[in-house]
Amino acid sequence: MAYTDTDNKIPEDEGVFLLNLETAQRTLLHSFKQISSVNFQEGMNGGLNWVNHLLFNTDGTRLIFLHRWREQHIWKDGKLQGRWKTRMFTVGTNGKNPTLIADHGMVSHFIWRNPTEILAWSTEPETGNRFHLYSEDNDTATVIGEGILTRDGHCTYSPDGEWILTDTYPDKNSMQQLMLYRPSDGKLIKLGEFYQSKSHRGEFRCDLHPRWSRDGKTVCIDSLHSGTRQMYILDVSNIIAEAQ
Repeated sequence: MAYTDTDNKIPEDEGVFLLNLETAQRTLLHSFKQISSVNFQEGMNGGLNWVNHLLFNTDGTRLIFLHRWREQHIWKDGKLQGRWKTRMFTVGTNGKNPTLIADHGMVSHFIWRNPTEILAWSTEPETGNRFHLYSEDNDTATVIGEGILTRDGHCTYSPDGEWILTDTYPDKNSMQQLMLYRPSDGKLIKLGEFYQSKSHRGEFRCDLHPRWSRDGKTVCIDSLHSGTRQMYILDVSNIIAEAQ
């Protein structure tokens, strides 16, 4: 979430909330003031701070969120100017044990592998922009798919944890790639390419956003390759069986 009081750049009564759907009770887990106090950077008090992409871990005990901010709050032609910076936090659903996981300016798409490990497209000083597997237990960041998964994508683990399903943004030929990757042996399976015209970019784009069925036999994507925005289901059960 973000906030509307732009005079108070780092409020202590706004931030990450937990909402009880049965009682509608809202609990502040981690405020912007608490978030910004960890490895504070001067640019945080120059513009807006916000959090987004909140996601529970696989056993519901912790959640992850991205902290983003702009060093300046300047509007021009109806748009905010300048790029934001991003870092990644986790916190318990009881508000305890907040942890700064990635703090080097860029974190994009991510997914929990299990209750304590997170796969994310991010930047690290020694490896640059890669898919990194972060561990809350030992504070490590291990590159996943070196030389194979070379582009940012919407990553997600199969229900059995054996495969990573991911995609890409359109390439120079306006094709979006959909693929499976098995970290245990580096096996890559290209599932398909999907065309997206240049007229559907920016806010009007349609990312594939691949996701698994709960039994791990099919995957679902969003696509504009037919000319209209649709959802498609792909059966990958035979492909996975043949790869065993």
